[in-house]
Order: sequence, then C-alpha cells, then structure tokens
Amino acid sequence: MSVKDVVKETILQVIENDEAKNHIESSDDLSSIGLNSVSFIEIVVILEKKFHIKFKNEDLDYKRFTSLEFLCKYISEQVNM
Repeated sequence: MSVKDVVKETILQVIENDEAKNHIESSDDLSSIGLNSVSFIEIVVILEKKFHIKFKNEDLDYKRFTSLEFLCKYISEQVNM
C-alpha cells in the first residue's frame, strides 16, 4: 500500500463523509470534507503509529495540510529522514 493509500484510508476512517469516500482527490481541500482540528489530531495519532514517525509540534496545525497531497508529502519526507 502506498503512502497516499494509507493516508487516504486514514482520513476516510476518521472523517465519516460518504461523498468523499467515492472521490477524494490529491488536491481536494480537506476542510471541505470535514477536516477540523480535532479530526486532524486523530489522523496524526493514527499516521504516527502506522508510519513510525513523529509530527513536529509546529506541524500540528491542520491548516498547514490543506490537501491530501500536502499531507502525503510531509509523511514521505518524515519516513525518509
């Protein structure tokens, strides 16, 4: 499973939005499908466990990750450190 697949699956697990399940794209605004500060922290905790990474404190602002693409890029960079 790719980073994108895992991140997408995690987002859809936390944000229960049936419309998004069928067509979330890399560039979609995550707040438009229901991402907020609470759901973002839930997603971060799951992704940290799945990828064995730690988000930096300064990166815990969900407004920094406006799309699936940005979140995947960040995780890929952390995994490759």
